[in-house]
Amino acid sequence: MLRSQHYYVLDATASGGSVALQVKWTGVVNVPFGALQPGDCMICESGICPTFQGDRVVEQHNYDCFEDFVTPRG
Repeated sequence: MLRSQHYYVLDATASGGSVALQVKWTGVVNVPFGALQPGDCMICESGICPTFQGDRVVEQHNYDCFEDFVTPRG
């Protein structure tokens, strides 16, 4: 479905075994999806909160906010 994708960490903070990340994700679609055509970019801003024990993630919560990809652009 995607031609490419990238994650950009905009901000991060940690306390003990908990981390809070502000992340921007972009994905270039390879097939029509909603109002997007091949080559268009899908964008999502996320809050990602993993909890670690040692070097392992034991819990993670994601709060995603996608830009509208259903309504035709123009």
